[in-house]
Amino acid sequence: MISGYRLNNLRFADDIVAICNSNQGLDTIVTGMATETRRMGVNINTDKTETQLIGRYRGSCAIKLEGQVLSHVEDIVYLGGLISSTGSSQPDVRRRIGLACDAVRRLGKIWKNKATRQSVKQPKTKVYETMVLNILCYNSETWTLTAETNRQLRVFEIGCLRQIMDVTRRDHIKNVDIRANCGITEDIVGRIQARRLRYFSHLVRMDQHRLPNIEWKGRESQRKTQEALAG
Repeated sequence: MISGYRLNNLRFADDIVAICNSNQGLDTIVTGMATETRRMGVNINTDKTETQLIGRYRGSCAIKLEGQVLSHVEDIVYLGGLISSTGSSQPDVRRRIGLACDAVRRLGKIWKNKATRQSVKQPKTKVYETMVLNILCYNSETWTLTAETNRQLRVFEIGCLRQIMDVTRRDHIKNVDIRANCGITEDIVGRIQARRLRYFSHLVRMDQHRLPNIEWKGRESQRKTQEALAG
């Protein structure tokens, strides 16, 4: 319940998430969803439907669909972002760094190409920003940035820039100088923080009936109420 609004499902095209705080309630929602979709001539794929518990409680959900018990997972990828059973964004950050590392590896020939030299227009940096950063920063607006998360992101970034500049730690070039030589004026953490601020500006302008706006204002209202009671 958020500001009197009961949130029990999320929908994007044909990707649907059912949400409940009890196994019995979730089973009711899933059964009802299956009944309605079947009535419209659509069947839910039980092999692609999974259950997950988010929070401190560790266990499993014995939810049945079409007589089959749905598989239970600790982590699940929804709309490109990894949702962890712990509620932490750290697993999603690690997954994104892994995907970006794979992109860097596949672009190895470009980094080593002597014909494509770094110049005023910084062609290799443009490739890095377009082909690597867009993979790394996907869904980053929802991350909880901690000191450890920031460290991991900066380590990944400077590793990529060293490949672009074709230098190693043995060359004893400062990270600041490497960023400057690559034409990078803002580090990866600063970029993500800027993305978060841009998304927040969208959130503020959203229609009051949209779910992100309802949750934001609902949490803010609860916080103010608690502060008033504490005062």
